[in-house]
Amino acid sequence: MMSILIRLTILFTLVFKFSIKSNGQIDSASVKWELISNRYKDGQLKDKEYLNEVQTLLYNDIANGIYYKHKELIEKLASYKKIVWGNKAFNKKKTHYYILLLNNAKMQGRVGEAIYYAEKADQMAALNGKKALNTLEQKCYFFDEQKSYDKVIEAYKEEEAYIFTYPKLIAEGKLSYDDGINLMLTLTNIVNAFSHVKDSVSITKIIALSESIFKTFPSKKADGTPLSHFALISRFYIQSMKFYFAYETLNDNVQAQLCLDSISRLLSVEEYQALPDYLQIIETNLTSYKLNFFIETKNIDSAYKYLEKYKEAGMLSENQESETSLAEGRINANQKKFEFAYNALLKTIKL
Repeated sequence: MMSILIRLTILFTLVFKFSIKSNGQIDSASVKWELISNRYKDGQLKDKEYLNEVQTLLYNDIANGIYYKHKELIEKLASYKKIVWGNKAFNKKKTHYYILLLNNAKMQGRVGEAIYYAEKADQMAALNGKKALNTLEQKCYFFDEQKSYDKVIEAYKEEEAYIFTYPKLIAEGKLSYDDGINLMLTLTNIVNAFSHVKDSVSITKIIALSESIFKTFPSKKADGTPLSHFALISRFYIQSMKFYFAYETLNDNVQAQLCLDSISRLLSVEEYQALPDYLQIIETNLTSYKLNFFIETKNIDSAYKYLEKYKEAGMLSENQESETSLAEGRINANQKKFEFAYNALLKTIKL
C-alpha cells in the first residue's frame, strides 16, 4: 500500500502536503523571500522573528511544491545560519537549520543528502544534551518507500529501548511534545513494515506506546491557547497504525473501514479546518489509503472516485505519476480490462 507520510519537523511543521508548482507560485515565493530579507535589513524584524518567518516561508514553499537546489537553499538560508551560529541563545536553532535542508532534500528524493542532514541535526541535538532520532526517521521513511521492510525493522530495533522511554521523558520535560509527535510519524512507517511481516505483537506494543505518548500532550499551552493540532495529528497517526494493522496484518476489511471512517471524522473537526495549509495533511493521506483499500477490495466505483481525488490533489510524491498509472492498471485489471491494465502498467515501467 502506498504511503505518503512525510516528516514533521521539530517545530511541528509537516512537509507533507504539496502540489505541482506553477511559475506564478515560484514568482510569488521569490517576492516573499525578498520581502522578508528587506524587512530584516530595515530593522522591522528582530532576529527571532526573522528566523520564524524564514522557517514558515520555507515550509509553505514546500507545501506548494516549490523546492530548491542545494546551493540555492544554502544561499537563501545564509542570514538564518549567520544569526543562529552567532548567538548562543539560538543554539537549538542549529538543529532546525539542518532540518530545513533535510526536508527540502527529502521531498525531492535526494536520499543521501537527506540522511546526511538528518545526521547533522542529530549531532547538533546531542551537543545540546539531547538524543534525537532524525536519522532513524529518514532511514525508516526511505526503506519503507523501497518496501525494504526488513531494513525498517532492523533500524527500529537498534533504537527500540530508547523509543520506549519517550512517554517518561516527555512527562519529565526532557523531550518536547514535538519530539513525541515526530516519533509517532516514524512509528507509522515502522508499523507498516511490521504489518507486512505479520508481527502482531510488535504492532500492538507500538500502538500502545503511541497511545501513551498521546496522553502526555496537554490540551492547552501555558498561555491558554489550545494545542488541538497535537491531538488531531497524533490521532491521525494512531488511526493510521490501526488501519495498517487491520488491513495488512489481520486482513480485516471491516475493521480497516472503521479506521478509515475514524480518520474521515477528523476532517470535520473545527480545529482541523483552522490549521495552516501545510498542517492539513489528513485528507491527503486518507485519499491514498482509500484509493488502495477500494482497489484491493474491488470496490470499483469508489476506487475510481478516489483515483480522481488523488489526481486532483496534485503532486503528492516524487512517484506520483507512476503511482497513478499503477492504480489505473490495478483498477482495470479488477474489471478484466486487461489491455487497458497492460498499457497502464507499461507506462508505470517506463516512468
